Amino acid sequence: MKILQGNMHRSRVADSLLNQLRSEWDADLLIISEQYKDKDCPLWFADALHTAAIWVANPSEVPIEATGLGHGYVWIKSLGTYFVSCYFTPNEGINEFRAKIDELEDTLHEWREGIVVAGDFNAKAPDWGMSTLDGRGRYISEMMARQNLIAANTGNTPTFRRAGQVGTIPDITLVSDTAAGQLKHWRVLEDYTGSDHQYIVFHFNQRRKVTKSDANKKLGWNLAKLNKDAFTLIIEQGQATAMDVVGTPQEVVRATMRLIQKACDAAMPRKGKFRGNKGPAYWWTEEIAQLRRNCLRLRRKATRTRRRNASEAEVEQEEYRAAKKALKHSINRSKRQKWEELRKEIDLD
Repeated sequence: MKILQGNMHRSRVADSLLNQLRSEWDADLLIISEQYKDKDCPLWFADALHTAAIWVANPSEVPIEATGLGHGYVWIKSLGTYFVSCYFTPNEGINEFRAKIDELEDTLHEWREGIVVAGDFNAKAPDWGMSTLDGRGRYISEMMARQNLIAANTGNTPTFRRAGQVGTIPDITLVSDTAAGQLKHWRVLEDYTGSDHQYIVFHFNQRRKVTKSDANKKLGWNLAKLNKDAFTLIIEQGQATAMDVVGTPQEVVRATMRLIQKACDAAMPRKGKFRGNKGPAYWWTEEIAQLRRNCLRLRRKATRTRRRNASEAEVEQEEYRAAKKALKHSINRSKRQKWEELRKEIDLD
């Protein structure tokens, strides 16, 4: 399965772009911090504070066995592995932070299977690529040692970038040592997200148990692609043979069903496994794609703090702010236009 992890930083633009990023990266599961709002969806799970969420975008790949939540974290269990989304605000004191980490650890301690914990911890430690260690980072590192968790972060690519500031790594991915071999290809994306945070993508190989009946099970047919002429031809060619079967009624039925299956296979393709809605967002246009690329270019330019004087930095930051505003307005305009088109179609019906 492919997992997309990111902090949306309560951004409305990030909320709009989330569907597009999910489509572009073919994500089956999304682990989210600081969501703009919770989605009205049975496969969206939020924590008690509505600061962390898990979105199961492809339930056929991520079947849900159990769910739960706490203060600052939410979890699901799928195919024997626990996936946890976290967010711990930097605006609380160390005692409040420790209380939330303790609550999370109490939950983790109850589990004996594979665990993936991901989110924005707002902490610093060399374990996940920071050069310094703060009090929060030390507390998390101690919890990791007790619960046999290791950091999946590789390298020191910042996940939080803001113009005029040094990038940091508040977004981390932890995995239990028993499941570490299943987590692969972890990396920080350079896509424009609409947030001050860069998203993370990685693969997790689920240990799916395949039964003999599952292996032999065939999917149905795609009726939208039915070739009626081919279907009719196969039925007409085999009808006499099926009707001439000598035996019990059950044998006649089986012969008839084999003929129908043969005709279906010849006349239309089988259905594919459900992969969720992998197409682009309904409002996505080439203009929006170009504006997003422009935002990414200007953000990179604005966050290069070296070899610039104050006036140049201010000009670059103003260009970046204007580009973000243009992207936001273009997305909102496209959404309004698509909804108006849909309303007109409904009126015509």
